Amino acid sequence: MKAKQIMLLMAATAATYFTSCKKDSDSTTPNVTTPTCNITSTLENDTTFAAFIYNSNGTINQVVNKEPSSDTAIYSISYETNLITISISGIPFRTYFLNSKGNADSIVTDIQGFFTMITTNTYDNDGYLKTQNESVTFLGSTTVTSRNYTYTNGNLTTMTESDGTTNTVFTYDYYTDKTNNISKVNLDNMFVGNSNKNLVKTEFTDGDITTNYTYNFDSNGNVTKQIATGIDGEVSQTNFNWTCK
Repeated sequence: MKAKQIMLLMAATAATYFTSCKKDSDSTTPNVTTPTCNITSTLENDTTFAAFIYNSNGTINQVVNKEPSSDTAIYSISYETNLITISISGIPFRTYFLNSKGNADSIVTDIQGFFTMITTNTYDNDGYLKTQNESVTFLGSTTVTSRNYTYTNGNLTTMTESDGTTNTVFTYDYYTDKTNNISKVNLDNMFVGNSNKNLVKTEFTDGDITTNYTYNFDSNGNVTKQIATGIDGEVSQTNFNWTCK
């Protein structure tokens, strides 16, 4: 899963007042510029690498991905009115059909006919993903999965997943003092509502802890490293590189 800053009108009004009334006093407030930063690449400890290329609007239009023992894949993202298409090495494989708020009501993934996934989504009034139904057909066999999402203070706290037979409940805790700024480079999270406000701290499955997360940051507050430690002791690590203007 984007924080917004609001200018304080009263402070601006007061500064204008004192400047006009006290001409002999220099009450000029220095401008503070907050840099605009984008993730340019990620590197995982299994050597999986991804590079992100942005257009002039600051949105991602290409992802170059290299996983262990596989060829480099180039994902291109094209933007049209109410329609977004992702192609891999020039072949379209995923299409997002957007509503008036820019969120995908439906997503169709088709990999050369042998794998098809049709996803339908609904959203709450705040723009967060509320329900998701996913139908996957692989080599002629179809499975259907439904998910329900619950949020607290801008963070996903519960996700209940059902395949029609078994229900699994995933719950999440967060670092409430750490802003989430790494979700936009996840292709699976794009165009499906608002991202989480904060960085996830702990994941639980059916009440049991499964993964704990820690983070490193640069001087701009950007995440430079995410370390995920499983309950079995397995550790995975993702490093983030940034460019700021």
